Amino acid sequence: MGAGFFLVPTFSHWILLIKV
Repeated sequence: MGAGFFLVPTFSHWILLIKV
């Protein structure tokens, strides 16, 4: 667990932030 595990949720959070 490292960057890969953090990159996935980070990308999802970005989309949510842009949507809001």
